[in-house]
Amino acid sequence: MPVRLVESRRKPSRSLAIVLIALLALVLVAGLAVGPDRGQSADVARTRPADSMLAEDPLPGAPVASFAAFVAERGDGAESVRDYAYAAHGLRKLADALDAVAASETTSVAAARAQSTTLRILVDSLERHPRAPNHADVVRKAFVGTARTLTTLERRHYPHLERAAEEVRVAAWAMTAGRPLEEQGAAVDRFFDRASDLMRAMAGG
Repeated sequence: MPVRLVESRRKPSRSLAIVLIALLALVLVAGLAVGPDRGQSADVARTRPADSMLAEDPLPGAPVASFAAFVAERGDGAESVRDYAYAAHGLRKLADALDAVAASETTSVAAARAQSTTLRILVDSLERHPRAPNHADVVRKAFVGTARTLTTLERRHYPHLERAAEEVRVAAWAMTAGRPLEEQGAAVDRFFDRASDLMRAMAGG
């Protein structure tokens, strides 16, 4: 009888051990099956934001190219009258290009952004007052301020572009305050031309 009792007690212990081993094996198998997926999903989660940022962020030279395209695409005749609307459109593109050019120059970003903000304020003024008699004054102020900012950029970071910066300054001061803007189309075009050439050179294009 004592022997049988001992045997009967061992049987449950052996069964319990088998059950535990089986459970452990299941856990290990489940871990192997799930582990790679978790790792892969983690990798995807880590890379997805970076991919999204690359896809959403425009190329640094894109605003400069857009401004250059605006300058190159202007035509002749009545459809290309150099009025406040034309000047406002060009100044908005100029502001974007200025931001892009200065973005990589940490010591000049603040000044460039201040000028681009001023440009957008002047553009808003032109568009809010289409019949104002001082459109040329507003545009001249925008040109002169931009020329000064580009000169600062040139002297700090692009000394080899001194001549191009000088041409921008001359073009800016060529605008005549008090004279109708529509009569100064050549001066408007000349400034946009020179500013585009300089910023393209600064952007490496």
